[in-house]
Amino acid sequence: MPRVAQTGSPESHASVTPKPRSTMAWAAGLGMGLLAVAGWGAFAYGAADQQRLRAERDRLSAEAADLRASREQLAGVYVKALAQLATAQTQLAAAQNELAMVRSRSASLPPAGTSPPAISATRTPPAPVPSPSKARAASAGGRAGAPPSIPPFLRVFLPPSPRA
Repeated sequence: MPRVAQTGSPESHASVTPKPRSTMAWAAGLGMGLLAVAGWGAFAYGAADQQRLRAERDRLSAEAADLRASREQLAGVYVKALAQLATAQTQLAAAQNELAMVRSRSASLPPAGTSPPAISATRTPPAPVPSPSKARAASAGGRAGAPPSIPPFLRVFLPPSPRA
């Protein structure tokens, strides 16, 4: 019966000689090791990149929420401004109507300090009515397209003019 050496005894090492690995096996082992290291590196890079992407996503969603709040605030300001504009337009229209009424009343009243016209037995022809363009030019001090002068009784509502 052949004698079998125990594992770990000095006799076992001498009787079993390791076979040298072939170059092909050695290259395959090295390639598999490099692939394993590359795979773990790619996994670590992906995990770090994923954390960076999550942080970026959180930052962008917070910024989007801030922009939504800002947009809602601006929409509120816009609505208030539109309401103020409508109120101002209504007040302007009322002031223009009142000004037109005052002008029509002042045009129908005789100027102050003059006596009423005397009634004559002979009928005189009425004075010619100037054309609207000539009347505007005359009332603007001879400047066509200039605004009409402001009656004295309305000047009390104007701010004082700066004097140089």
